[in-house]
Amino acid sequence: MAHGFSTDHWPLLADALRRHASEHPIVSEVATAFGTRYVVDGILHTLRGRTPRLRVVWFIDHGAEVPRLATAYPLKRGPS
Repeated sequence: MAHGFSTDHWPLLADALRRHASEHPIVSEVATAFGTRYVVDGILHTLRGRTPRLRVVWFIDHGAEVPRLATAYPLKRGPS
């Protein structure tokens, strides 16, 4: 909410998370018994112009082609 997203307009957050995935490299890819987990770290562009660093985890189930969001959380800022 502090970054301008809300439950009423959740598609805006969904779009920002998809953009995050397309703009940053995969930092970890792990095959599991259920599918493959992908971890993407990078800046999230927010509605209020802030740029928090976020780790977003996506999962593609075996037999599926479309990733689904598993989790997303902020990362600590590194040294500048």
